[in-house]
Amino acid sequence: MQNLGEDWERIHRTWIHTPGNLTLVGNDYNIEMKNRPFTTKKLIFEESKVYLNKYLINLELKQWGEEEIINRGIELAKIAAKLWSRPDS
Repeated sequence: MQNLGEDWERIHRTWIHTPGNLTLVGNDYNIEMKNRPFTTKKLIFEESKVYLNKYLINLELKQWGEEEIINRGIELAKIAAKLWSRPDS
């Protein structure tokens, strides 16, 4: 978590359970990923068959931080808005 920089505790506390920071993985991967660096997790995501994890694979990042979490949350919100749009009436 210290990879987040000096302010890592605030970033972790603020963003840990938000949609932009969550992924869907099988139980076996969840244990393996735990608090590993983003570059290690990214290798695991490459094996994922979950569509939402493809976003993470295509990122050319070596670091996962506050800005990346916010951006992913925005992208997930856009997907959700398309899938669950309100009625036209």
